[in-house]
Amino acid sequence: MTIHNWKSASRLIILFLAWFLLAIIAPLLASESRSGISPDEALTLLKTGNERYSTARMIHPNITRLRMEETDKNGQHPYATIIGCSDSRVPLELIFDAGLGDIFVIRVAGNVADTDEAGSIEYGVDHLGTPVLIVLGHSKCGAVTAVAKGDEVHGNIPRLVDNIGPAVDKAREKLGNDFSPALLEASIVNNVWQSIEDLYTRSPSTIQRVREGKLKVLGAVYHLESGKVEWLGEHPQQNSLLKQGDTIFILPALTPSMFLTTGIILVLLIGAMFFFVSRKRIIKMGIKGRVYAAFLSLIAVTCIASIYAIRASSVYSSQHFTLSIIIMYVLIPAVIVLVFSFIFAGSILTSFRTIISTLKKEVGESPAE
Repeated sequence: MTIHNWKSASRLIILFLAWFLLAIIAPLLASESRSGISPDEALTLLKTGNERYSTARMIHPNITRLRMEETDKNGQHPYATIIGCSDSRVPLELIFDAGLGDIFVIRVAGNVADTDEAGSIEYGVDHLGTPVLIVLGHSKCGAVTAVAKGDEVHGNIPRLVDNIGPAVDKAREKLGNDFSPALLEASIVNNVWQSIEDLYTRSPSTIQRVREGKLKVLGAVYHLESGKVEWLGEHPQQNSLLKQGDTIFILPALTPSMFLTTGIILVLLIGAMFFFVSRKRIIKMGIKGRVYAAFLSLIAVTCIASIYAIRASSVYSSQHFTLSIIIMYVLIPAVIVLVFSFIFAGSILTSFRTIISTLKKEVGESPAE
């Protein structure tokens, strides 16, 4: 291979590396906070809103016809994600004196963070980019009370309250097995911490955002009798919980908008490759040039598919690792890379046939057709 061809091959390598890196960075760029405020500023909005609510000085912001039209036209840009209980006495937007498009709300009995709830939370913090996540328990929670009393439950409820059991068990270790107001209160607080632990276990992307300072995850308890929110702060074992993602290569959840962003950047890079390294030039590079192109293409396919596969398997448990997840995280990126590789590297199959033909010549066999 001539010096000119080596330079062309080096340029091709650089472009492939840039393509690969931007494919990874694109989701990161697409997952920034859309509300335009910091975690501390978002928390201040929640605290002042609850102060107004608990003192009967609500201003009912952002509930006008103009706000309806604005959110319909421009989409939602909430400043907080809150997971709370389904209890009818805990209307989350009201107790924080918030309006349309201000808070991304997940409500489930017992404010548990199972797989479905974790997915909804990821939509709020990853896709919508909310800078603060509140796990909100409340006094006299019926779901926690049922577990603490050992009440018999039916239907699908046992699978729901299974998430609450560990919190009650921890309270019983300190306060005994007999039901009491103190046991219930401790169980409610423990259940907030348990939900945060369950979320971190199921959502590496949430851990990543907390590490990067883009998100604060806080616990709180709403008191029915006063309307006040008691702020518990971060999980007592926050640092150790965040370390559980150290062995996992974490990427943000790949939402449709992030996937589109990645695709747009890839298309732009392909245009750059057309400009700098034409298909004819690659073909003129000869056998070694084609080997380079084929080798780099296969590396790109393997790396990108593997990264998305790791991301999917780290978020979804085995029973949820369905065909749709495989298609979204593995097959689509692989097909994109393969299609572009065939366009810009000539025919990869032709390259391999040429290699085989050359090897046959060296061992004295007739060349392949």
